[in-house]
Amino acid sequence: MKRYHMCHCQFAKESILSDKPVSKTMCYCSLGHILMFWETALGIELKGDVLMSALGSDISCKFVIFLTEEIIKKYTC
Repeated sequence: MKRYHMCHCQFAKESILSDKPVSKTMCYCSLGHILMFWETALGIELKGDVLMSALGSDISCKFVIFLTEEIIKKYTC
């Protein structure tokens, strides 16, 4: 049930409880939503990846967003 409660995607979440869960590649859809938010906020195209997935064997989901040196310098200096 921990995996079920950690997942925020309704389609994927319900599949965790079923006999036929969807593939963890579905989590790239959630990554896309996260990237869209940050790309809009920062005004730059970003790349990311899914590190952990509740649809897999992980207890939670974890995403990574790769920031460019330009963005890091702009917002940290």
